[in-house]
Amino acid sequence: MQATAIWKDVISQSIKKAMEQYTYRTKEAPTNKTSNNSLDPLICAQLRQDGFEVDQKDQRCLLKSGVAVWRSRLTKEIVPTKTRRAIDIVVYRDGQLAGMVEVEDSLGHLARNWEANTKESRYDVLSIDRAPAGDFYYSYNSLERMASACRENAVEVPIFLAVGSIRKTDRIDDEMLIGPRLQALKAELIYKQAKE
Repeated sequence: MQATAIWKDVISQSIKKAMEQYTYRTKEAPTNKTSNNSLDPLICAQLRQDGFEVDQKDQRCLLKSGVAVWRSRLTKEIVPTKTRRAIDIVVYRDGQLAGMVEVEDSLGHLARNWEANTKESRYDVLSIDRAPAGDFYYSYNSLERMASACRENAVEVPIFLAVGSIRKTDRIDDEMLIGPRLQALKAELIYKQAKE
């Protein structure tokens, strides 16, 4: 077991504690993009309180510039990286990499019938890696940023996708759509109580 694996449960609990303080935007209380303006700071603050060092927007450049991160869902070709794609939160403990967290407002961009959808999306993508059956994983761009950082740095660390809201009606679909990729990455999907 890698040393970083011991922090998986602790980081997971930190994210869940932050989620308890989180309020999803509503028509009565709108905000700008939820993840950047409210959920990210809550998670960072909780991680710091629990003894972690937090690198917001990957200022240390764990994911280097120019690294290929995902494939187009339509063409299955690798999408060139023109600028550096930053991971939302890179977590360290005692100077050692301990985990990565991507924060999303929702998973509303997942295509329920993605193989038949002919419109390109900047959120739902295919993985660089192949699944055991030989196809590429259907995934979310934020998951693939973390997967690429692990691949490029030859590390296996806990990966978390923290989501502000998942509608109850979509929850099972969302988990099934990206479930195989989450499982392959040993990533944890964490979300607040699903809204109606």
